[in-house]
Amino acid sequence: MNKKHVSFVSKKEHRKHSGFLIAFFTIAFLIALLIYIHYEGLQENIEELVELYGYPVVFILSFLVDVLEQPFGPEIPGSFAIALGLNAHLIFLIVVAGNLLGVTFSYFVGKWILAGKIQTLGKTEKYSRYWDQFLKYGKYGLLVATLSPVPFVFFCWLSGAFTMKMSDFYIYGFGPRIVRIGVILYFAHGIFT
Repeated sequence: MNKKHVSFVSKKEHRKHSGFLIAFFTIAFLIALLIYIHYEGLQENIEELVELYGYPVVFILSFLVDVLEQPFGPEIPGSFAIALGLNAHLIFLIVVAGNLLGVTFSYFVGKWILAGKIQTLGKTEKYSRYWDQFLKYGKYGLLVATLSPVPFVFFCWLSGAFTMKMSDFYIYGFGPRIVRIGVILYFAHGIFT
């Protein structure tokens, strides 16, 4: 455990920061739950939006997917666009650009909104252990979240909150995400064309 993080935090301050974090993650969970419950309807809406507005909506949806925690990735709007006959190479670039903006935004949500709260809680002995564990293993957790169905946006928030280096964030979070997007869109292109 890193002793430099350990100091006294008043119960009032601890409750205040804990309450904020609980509220933040509860709201994020409820949004994800609503999206999951209405998943089929949302898929139809996404398909209609892509059909009506094309490339701009693919960019906007790719951004939003990596800002709001929910059960699907930016490949979904891109796949719909490819199925509708839009240029697959351009769709790949648009999805990657939207994804880059979205994950960067999520990182800074963690850094600007959550970091102070978590750092204050990190001054207690219990939270100091969590802090040390994230600093040691966080980039690997981010890599797993990038490539699997584990909540990716949550890890982007934590990466910012625990002040992961931007270079590590992009190497372990965004780089593999580009590969994942590319592979899925490649298969979508093969299936739909």
